[in-house]
Amino acid sequence: MVTKASSDLPALPLTSRKLLVYLLAFTVTLGAGIGPLLGVIRVPGFIAIGELFPLNLQRAVAAFAAFLLTLPAVGVQFFGGDRFHAGLLKAAFTIVFVALFAGILALYLTYTSWVIHVELGGSLSAAYIVGPKMLPDCVCVARKLQITSCIGPVLDTNPAHVEDCYPREDIVARKNGLSLLYFFVMFSLGVLIGLLVLRERKPRRKRRRKMAES
Repeated sequence: MVTKASSDLPALPLTSRKLLVYLLAFTVTLGAGIGPLLGVIRVPGFIAIGELFPLNLQRAVAAFAAFLLTLPAVGVQFFGGDRFHAGLLKAAFTIVFVALFAGILALYLTYTSWVIHVELGGSLSAAYIVGPKMLPDCVCVARKLQITSCIGPVLDTNPAHVEDCYPREDIVARKNGLSLLYFFVMFSLGVLIGLLVLRERKPRRKRRRKMAES
């Protein structure tokens, strides 16, 4: 059976090739570059917020946060050639900066209220999202133990078994709430950096116009 060589296949149209390049640039390349920020790539001496999340949430929130962070990069690429009034950029930067600060505080307070850390011995520890009240049939309730004292000696470290001690709707609501706050913080950070890039592009455009006029 004879097949055509790959070189004989029709080339992608120019627009399709550009689309493919942009998709790779903004998803794969940017996603790999912000890996340390998201916690999917370990950097000695640096702990990302994503690394503090329970293990059964880390990969999901990192993947969606990486996708969200491509949006400000796409926006900068699209609006990079436009002219923006300096006052408008300052106002937008101030609003996003305040929103980011408030989001970080809200994320911290929510995290410390909904997530527990359990030391498993040595340098090992695990994080779990817990509900407001344990179910009556939970083994920890029968032993009259707090969940932090129960995990390990009585209850195994499987996150699914820990979550079984709480109503499912409470765990799901807290997972969604914590994840959405994290997405908001990461997206706001991306927008803030994007505004900074747009502001720094403006003086360069002015210098190019002056050089062209001279």
